[in-house]
Amino acid sequence: MHLIESSVFLLLVLMLLCTFIGGLLEFAVKVTTSVLGVPNLSTHLVSLSLLFNRLGAAVVLLMVGYFLDTGLDSIKLIGSYVVFCFLLALIYFYAAFYVPRTFFVLRGFIQKYYQINVNNAQEYQPRLNIYRPTLDVMIIFLLSIFGFLLPSVAASFFPNYRATLLQTGFVLNSVATLYSTFRIEKRLALIFNADDNIPKWDVYAAFLYSRGLGALLGSLLLFLYAFWIWFSP
Repeated sequence: MHLIESSVFLLLVLMLLCTFIGGLLEFAVKVTTSVLGVPNLSTHLVSLSLLFNRLGAAVVLLMVGYFLDTGLDSIKLIGSYVVFCFLLALIYFYAAFYVPRTFFVLRGFIQKYYQINVNNAQEYQPRLNIYRPTLDVMIIFLLSIFGFLLPSVAASFFPNYRATLLQTGFVLNSVATLYSTFRIEKRLALIFNADDNIPKWDVYAAFLYSRGLGALLGSLLLFLYAFWIWFSP
C-alpha cells in the first residue's frame, strides 16, 4: 500500500515538473532560434514545448481533484509540492549554468526534426552574476507556481469550498501572466530581436537563474508552512 501511494505521489511530482518545464523550453527555443537565425521556427517550436505543459497540467488537475474528493492528508499534498519546487529549482539552475549544453541539444533537434541546416553559431558561456537575480522574474514565477499549487492546498483544508478555492488559482495566474506578458516577455523579445548574440545568452541565463530562485523560495515557504502545521497544537 505504501509503495502504491509513493508511486502516485512520484507521478504527481513528475507531472508537475512536466507542466512547468514547458515554460523553460519556451524561452530556450526563443533564444536558440534567434541565435541560429531561424526565428520563423520559433512559433512552432514553442507550440511543441507547450505540449509538455498541457500534458502535465491535465494529469495533475485530474490527480489533485481525485485527492481532494477522497480526503487526502494535506501534509502529504504539501510535501509533494515541496519536492516538486525543489526539483524544479535544480532544473532551472542546471539550465542557467550550462547554457551551451541546452543550445547544443536544441540545435541538434532543430536539424533532425526539420531536416534543415542551421548556422554554426558560436557557443558562448554567459556571464551570470549569482548575486544579482532579476527580482521581478523571480517574484512573478513564484506567484505563478503558488497560483497553481496553493488553491488545492487551501481546498484540502476547506473541502466544503473546494470548487471556489480551486478557481482562485486562475486569478493569481492571470496577474502573473499579465505582468510577464507586458513587462518581462517584452523586455526579452527586444533583446532576442537584436543582432548581438552575447547579451541574449547573458539575459537568458539570468532569466533562468531568477526563475530557479523563485522555485527554491517556493519550496522553502511550503516546507516552513508544512513544518508549522505538523508541530502546531
